[in-house]
Amino acid sequence: MSRYLKLERAGASLKAKCPFHNEKTPSFFVSPDRGTYYCFGCGAKGDIFTFVEEFERVDFRGALKILAEIAGVEIVPERPADRQNKNEKERLFAVVEEAARFYERNLAGEEGKAAADYLLGRGLRDRTIKDWRLGFAPDAWDTLLTHLTKKGFKESEIEKAGLIKRSEKGSGFYDRFRSRIMFPIFDSSGRVIAFSSRILEKTNPLSQGSSETKEAKYVNSPETPLFNKSEVLYGYNRAKSAIRELNYAVLVEGQMDLLMMHQSGLRNTVASSGTALSDRHLKILKRSSDNVLFAYDGDPAGIKATLRSWAIALLLGMDVKIAAFPEGEDPASLLQKSPEQVKEVLKNSKHIINFYLDILIAEESDSRKLGKKIEVELLPLIRSLPSDIDQHHFLKMTSEKTNIPMDTLTDDLNKITVEEIGESQSGDYNWPENPTGFPASPSLDFRERRLWGIIFWQESLKEPQFETAELRSKIAEIFGPTELEEKLNLSPEVKADLIFEAEIHYGSHPSVKSEAEELLSYLEEDYLKDQLGKALTDLQIAEREKNPEEVERLLTLCQELSQKISAKKISLQNVTNKV
Repeated sequence: MSRYLKLERAGASLKAKCPFHNEKTPSFFVSPDRGTYYCFGCGAKGDIFTFVEEFERVDFRGALKILAEIAGVEIVPERPADRQNKNEKERLFAVVEEAARFYERNLAGEEGKAAADYLLGRGLRDRTIKDWRLGFAPDAWDTLLTHLTKKGFKESEIEKAGLIKRSEKGSGFYDRFRSRIMFPIFDSSGRVIAFSSRILEKTNPLSQGSSETKEAKYVNSPETPLFNKSEVLYGYNRAKSAIRELNYAVLVEGQMDLLMMHQSGLRNTVASSGTALSDRHLKILKRSSDNVLFAYDGDPAGIKATLRSWAIALLLGMDVKIAAFPEGEDPASLLQKSPEQVKEVLKNSKHIINFYLDILIAEESDSRKLGKKIEVELLPLIRSLPSDIDQHHFLKMTSEKTNIPMDTLTDDLNKITVEEIGESQSGDYNWPENPTGFPASPSLDFRERRLWGIIFWQESLKEPQFETAELRSKIAEIFGPTELEEKLNLSPEVKADLIFEAEIHYGSHPSVKSEAEELLSYLEEDYLKDQLGKALTDLQIAEREKNPEEVERLLTLCQELSQKISAKKISLQNVTNKV
């Protein structure tokens, strides 16, 4: 659970701020002995499976998949059985997965060449296209429908999954997506649940003379039992770990923006799947970090359309920044031209209130009209800030930039109630870990906190029990030099906390060095499991790409890592037996 929450020791238990309701004082307690959690504030309780189900918004199978990946356990699926015996939700998962495979094969074939060329021309690499399982819906009315019915799925199931539509005459069905590039949408555990699609840059001949002559550029799946558009962020399944690690999320507007950002190494990026940003989206992001940066294309009109969302984000206690891209550019287009310039755009991001005040000042020269816009549009944002100190700071800044008296702004601010706010506001590039100025999260799990606490504690003593140079050398050898660099750059406050914890837990221990070495062994085992997970993912990709040399290399690597993990487990078990 430390992968999700910042846990602190509380006697035999651990405590944290509850992720299921807003609170300032931790009331969420975890019992390692019982394997359960309980929140004294909202009553949330359960085990690790119920926690992941609630936190990630997945069903039990989704939670099982996530936890298996964390634990390095392979889940072996059942043999193909009679689909009629599966429950409805499992059937829907099966039908959208089969549709995703169908679209993938079409993109790789001759019929999808134009779509593939378009994607490559936009800057995507072949590896990205395959890794994100992009596909193509062909120029036909019922090819997907025919394919899925041959696979044993019923028309009612295919319709419920949002893949086909009933004809206007009611006499049959036709494919919802035709002549479109397909972007699978995944749930938090990585299962396909829906699709977003983009029409090719040409007139769709299938629409000639029909009621759909003017087709929308982007079309998404409708809401289904699997897909709730207000709860799903495109790319979140891949971005959530990086968001927690870097302590901020980057939000973009479209699939191409997201794919280019991830391809360039900005793994903490998500998109709202072409839908309006909802309260639920923001709460999902807040579970991973309080900080969000909106990578925006620079159109002031678009910012005004999202004011309600930013007000809600501020009310939730989130720190909201805007990275304004040059006019006519978006993240995808600018990354293709100049990754260095994108880095500068992110570095120059501004707090939403600073950003929006500058927009209002730039677009309105009349002081009276400017004052009215500040009253109606900016003050509700300032009122959304939970901190009185922050409110005072931004009121003072607004007064200095506009010459509106501070007392006047304060009086107008006090007239706004919180309830009114929601109603009135309608890869290859060497990225820095945190270019935005958000405070970096230590992102240390339980054993890391203990190990680095011991190291910093011993180094702070005049007469330490042991010299830490050898331990640091082992860490660098196992994890690489960057691990040392990251932990050495922790803030003095974090280091002080770690030293305090180490003193509490190991102050009277006769052999602190042996404790540190045992902690390192467990961390090495976890690291090897992570490396095995990555190698298995690469192996799946190599098999899909039919690259026998890469498959052979990765099979050997997986075998070596499995042997190392087994050896490490035996070593740790021997230590446990001695104890």
